[in-house]
Amino acid sequence: MRSKPVLLLIPIIFSLFLIGCETRDINNTAAVLSIGVEEEKGQIKLSVQIAKPSAPGESGNEDSEPQFLVLTETGESLVQAARKINLTLPRMPLWTYTNTILVSEKLAFKDINFLIDTVSRNPNVRKNSSLVIAHKTSPEKILQIKPPLEPFPAQAIVNILDIQEKVLGIYTPVSLGDFIKRASAPGIEPLVPQITAVNKGGKELFMVNGSAVFLGTRMVGHFNEEESRGYRFIYPGTKKGGIINVPSPVNPQNLMTLEFINITTQAKAEVREGQIIVKIKVNSEGNFYEQTGSENLLTFSRIKDIEKATEAEIKRQMNLSIRQAQKLKADVFGWGKLVENDYPYFWKEIAEDWPEIFPRVKPQIEVKFKLRRTYLTDKSFVSTP
Repeated sequence: MRSKPVLLLIPIIFSLFLIGCETRDINNTAAVLSIGVEEEKGQIKLSVQIAKPSAPGESGNEDSEPQFLVLTETGESLVQAARKINLTLPRMPLWTYTNTILVSEKLAFKDINFLIDTVSRNPNVRKNSSLVIAHKTSPEKILQIKPPLEPFPAQAIVNILDIQEKVLGIYTPVSLGDFIKRASAPGIEPLVPQITAVNKGGKELFMVNGSAVFLGTRMVGHFNEEESRGYRFIYPGTKKGGIINVPSPVNPQNLMTLEFINITTQAKAEVREGQIIVKIKVNSEGNFYEQTGSENLLTFSRIKDIEKATEAEIKRQMNLSIRQAQKLKADVFGWGKLVENDYPYFWKEIAEDWPEIFPRVKPQIEVKFKLRRTYLTDKSFVSTP
C-alpha cells in the first residue's frame, strides 16, 4: 500500500520554540498571528506576522500605521529559521496564537514531506489553524498586505475563507488537522484554498483564487472556480449557502442567479465485474435571486424548467471537477475510502495502485434541485415606456 506521510507543517515551530514551561511576562512576549513558509536558494524562508503591542485606548484605522509587523529569516531548517527571528525580535514569540499558515506554491509543488517527522511529536499543536497556498506570489508578500476593515491580515484571511464559503459556496476552508488526516489516509487526498495578491483601484489586496490539489504531501495541480464549486457539490455531507449562475431556460444568453439553502450529497461505491462505479446523489434547494434578462421566468409552467436548468449546471460543474481530479490522479473526493468501507478485501488488492485506478472510476451523478422562494415578487420586472 502506498505510504502517505502525515503532513505536519507548522507545528514543528510550536514544539521547538517553547523553552521550558515557566509562565512568561506578557511584556516579554509577542503574539505570532500567521506564518509563511517558502524556499529560497535552497534554504527555508520563514515569515512571521506579529501583532504590535498597543497603548491603552489606541485604535487603528485604514490610514494609520499597520498594527502588525512581518519579520523574515532563513535557515537550513524551519526550526533554525524560526529561532533566528530572535536575532532581531526582543521578545519571545508566542506561536500558539497562530491561526493562519501560508505555504508557497513552489514549495508545495516540490513536496512538503521533509517537514513531517519532528512535527508529529508535538501534542500542543493547534490543528485548527487555516492552511492556505500562496498562489503566484510569496507568503511574505501576502502577510505584508494591509487588508480593509481588519487590523491583521491573518484574521482577514480566516474571515474571507469562512464568509465566501457561506455566501458564494466556492472554496472549502481547510485546517491543518484536515490536511494531516487526508495526507496520511489512503483513498483520499487534500484540497487546499489558494490565495493571491491583486491590485484593485490602486490598492493592493489579497483574494482567494483557486484550489491546490495534492497527492499526499505534494501539490500536483489546481482547481479553478467552477471545479472548486463542483468539488463542494461532490463531497459527501450537508452544505448550506452559496450561489450559482445558470443559463436561462428561455434564452441561454441570459443568466439566472440562484441561492442555495441546503445541499446534501450522498456517495456510494459499487464494483461490477472489476469496474468501480461511484454513485453520487445531490439533493438541493434554493431561492431565485436574480436574472439578467427581462423574460418572465417566474410562472408556474417555467418553475420546472428553472429547476432542470439548475440541475444541469450543477452536474456540469461536478463533471468538470471530476475530470480535472482524474487527470491529476488525485482522489480529493475520497472515493477510495468509499471502496475501502464497502469492499475492504477488494481495496487491499488495489490500494497500492489507486492513483492509477482512480482515473478509470466511472461516476454516476443524480442531481435534484427544488426552487423554494422568489423573494419579494413572483414576477420578473418588466419596464414600460
